[in-house]
Amino acid sequence: MNSAVAKIINSLPSSIKSVIDDLGTHISIHHGAFVDLTEFKDIIQVIEGAIEEKESLLVTYYSLSSNQEMQRKIDPYYLEIRNGACYLIAYCHSRKEVRIFRIDRIREVKTTGELFEIQEDFCKDRYLRNVWGVERSEEEKRVVLIFSGKAARLVREKIWHPSQEIIDLPGDKIRFEITTGSMEEIKRWALGFGAEVEVDRPFELKEAVIEEIEKMKKIYDEQMF
Repeated sequence: MNSAVAKIINSLPSSIKSVIDDLGTHISIHHGAFVDLTEFKDIIQVIEGAIEEKESLLVTYYSLSSNQEMQRKIDPYYLEIRNGACYLIAYCHSRKEVRIFRIDRIREVKTTGELFEIQEDFCKDRYLRNVWGVERSEEEKRVVLIFSGKAARLVREKIWHPSQEIIDLPGDKIRFEITTGSMEEIKRWALGFGAEVEVDRPFELKEAVIEEIEKMKKIYDEQMF
C-alpha cells in the first residue's frame, strides 16, 4: 500500500506534490490492532493467482470455534481487509455455500487445476451488506441500543454501520439502531461501553449480554474470597 501511494504521489504535478510533501511532515497515521501477514505472503500470492485464474484451491484451515484444522475445497472469489485482518470470501464445496476464511488461519494451500465460475447471483456488497465486522447470518435482526453519557457522545461522532439510525433522547442519551446478523460481534462491541449502554432489543442479545456479565461477575467474585 505504501508503494502504491508513493507511485500516485510521484505521478502528480510538481505543485501539488510539493504541498503533499510539506504536509507529510505534519501528518501521522496510526492504526489499531492488526494481523501481521508477513509470513503469509506465499499463501496470499497463491490465492491471488487462483482468484485471477478462477482456479479452485485445497486449503487446510484452522477453525477458531472448533479449535481444529480441516481440509476444504474452495473457489476463491475476493480478498477483503476488515478490522485489521485479511479475509477470503470463497465458495466452500463442503458447506455448499459462500463462506469467509481468515487468511492467517489458512495453514496450507494447494492449487487443483480445476476452474470455476463465480455464482451468477453472487454480489459481494450484498453478501456483506449487514455484517458488523465479518460475522454474518442469513437471519437479520434490528438491534437497538440505548447509550448514555460519554458513550452516547462518542457513538454519535461516527458512522459505525450503513444501516444505522441515531435518535436523540432526553437526559444526554441516544437510541442507536442497526440491522445486522452479527450478534456475537455486536455483543462484544456493546460490552466495551460498560454501564453506559443498555440493550433494548432483540431479546436474545439482551440475554447474551446478561449471561456474559454474570460470567465476568463470577470470575471477580471468586477472586474476592
